[in-house]
Amino acid sequence: MSAASNVLAPYDLEAYKADPAAQDKMLVGRGRALVGIFKSRYLKRLESSVAAFRISVFRLMEYMLTFRHYILANVLLEPTEFWKLLGTIERDLEDDARAQEAEAEEDDESVGRRPQSRHGQIEASAKASALLAKTTRLPAGTYDFQRLSDALDADLAALDTIYDLVRPIKPAADKKLLRLREILTNDLAGKKVLLFTSYRDTARYLYRSIAEDANYVAQLGGRRVRVIHGSTDGDTRLRLVQAFAPRSNDRPEWAGTDKEIDILLSTDVLSEGQNLQDCAYLVNYDLHWNPTRMIQRAGRIDRIGTEFEKLFVHNFFPDEGLEKLLGLVQSLQEKIRAIDATVGLDASILGEAINPKVFNTLKRIEGEDETVIDEEEAEAELATDEGLGRHLTEYLKVNGAEILTQLPDGIHSGLQKSDYKGVFLYYQRRHDDPVETEHFWRFYNCETGEIDDNRLALAEMIRCRPDEPRMVDPELKETVHSIMAEVEQSIVKSSEHQATIESAPKAVSADQNAVLVVLQQIMGAPGVDRNRILRLLGMLAQPLMTAPVKELKKALVRFQQDRGTDTFVTGCDVIAAKYSRDRSQPSGGMDERRCSMTRDDLRLICFDFFS
Repeated sequence: MSAASNVLAPYDLEAYKADPAAQDKMLVGRGRALVGIFKSRYLKRLESSVAAFRISVFRLMEYMLTFRHYILANVLLEPTEFWKLLGTIERDLEDDARAQEAEAEEDDESVGRRPQSRHGQIEASAKASALLAKTTRLPAGTYDFQRLSDALDADLAALDTIYDLVRPIKPAADKKLLRLREILTNDLAGKKVLLFTSYRDTARYLYRSIAEDANYVAQLGGRRVRVIHGSTDGDTRLRLVQAFAPRSNDRPEWAGTDKEIDILLSTDVLSEGQNLQDCAYLVNYDLHWNPTRMIQRAGRIDRIGTEFEKLFVHNFFPDEGLEKLLGLVQSLQEKIRAIDATVGLDASILGEAINPKVFNTLKRIEGEDETVIDEEEAEAELATDEGLGRHLTEYLKVNGAEILTQLPDGIHSGLQKSDYKGVFLYYQRRHDDPVETEHFWRFYNCETGEIDDNRLALAEMIRCRPDEPRMVDPELKETVHSIMAEVEQSIVKSSEHQATIESAPKAVSADQNAVLVVLQQIMGAPGVDRNRILRLLGMLAQPLMTAPVKELKKALVRFQQDRGTDTFVTGCDVIAAKYSRDRSQPSGGMDERRCSMTRDDLRLICFDFFS
């Protein structure tokens, strides 16, 4: 297949080298795999909603147009670095994508804005221009610019055709949306409903089409609608959860008042760890390619303490047939796997593969096969702390906590399992603060000498009935001390390796650097405590992990919106105190203790023989 016939040419740059002999086979495979992965992602967004797909096409076209502008100026960058460059004007891109989507939903037939190159914003932004100046250029003479430019033109022509097909589709013509609106006002009229979607853009689209349509709001009969997604801050998210399920979240006085929410639209930010059992009706507006995630969604309402005898889950499937959609995704995955088998791709390129079992599972869900729910629920529960905790809670209800507290450390038992021969061991490493206790599950396979730490597999392995007979293999028992020594040494090495990774120096991210720049700019403003800013700069100058950087970015966005200097500085103070690693901290912190683990630090809680 020629390079020019590929879609998304910027991700297949290696194929456009002027000298075919200079092409790296691995990089060509990597590029073509990326193209396949992007195609499958766009298919998923198309299945979710016309809005999510339309926004994706809009943003992709703007990326391609900007990339093409620089190609014509003989500036060639790596696609990933180019995305980072666009990330510096991300807010402008988001605002334009939202504005475009709002225009696409208008009732008139106005053309609305079209995708355009973003080189103007990049060159007008000091930060983006500085990043562009530092970015490594690919050697222009190495690539066939004419062929690459032709491929970009072909890509843009194809995308332009697609965009023209989806741009005119308004909510009034969106059959999937209309079906949801019909369900909410008929089958689920007057009910409290939790709706999940995989994408923030779909969640926003549904909210606009349900809660901001005055005519439809009247049909809902006064039910209050709210939306939660990844951009919803933690305090707002908590408040919305409490308002949707007040009885389950210690706000019973809100039930039946204007504070209570009747319909909650959410992405998977709520798929774990929330108590929403005030609700008995759940809607999956789109397919999740991981059935376990769909079960975790249902777990928000299927919880201990629910007052409902029956819970109802509505799943949306494509009108044109699930087989066709899954076939397209499966075909793309097979192509990616073929490339992987030929050149070998690393896991970061392969991304999240869809297990072949998933296709069968989704078909069974569509066919309302109730047994698949039980199967997936068992796996989903075991895969999370929440699932394991639920089993423990049920055990404590029956037997009480006293029986567990009286058990000594180091107890053991044994089971006869035809598939396993070895020893399961559970260790703890305790600290002054019980919250910091580290837990280690390991299985030593006597036949292979391998040590497994997969919690999902181990939880399934040790599961047994209360009346299952205890069987201890005497031969295994004789070797258990040498097995313990090997497992303990493995835990120590694994912990040291993890600590090394976690403590490795990392570069300050663009978002963190933007916060530092703003702090420096406001340091001389009237009424600002200069020493306070200097202290903050010192604390935030060191590389931070993803969580604090996300919080800093949110604080910066709020500051750019309301220009509240004191609020911004206070927010940075809180984040710095919560996350930053003070260089003056005395030795003995958690990171240091992890690095200095020895076998003596491990406490054996229990072990189990399998024969």
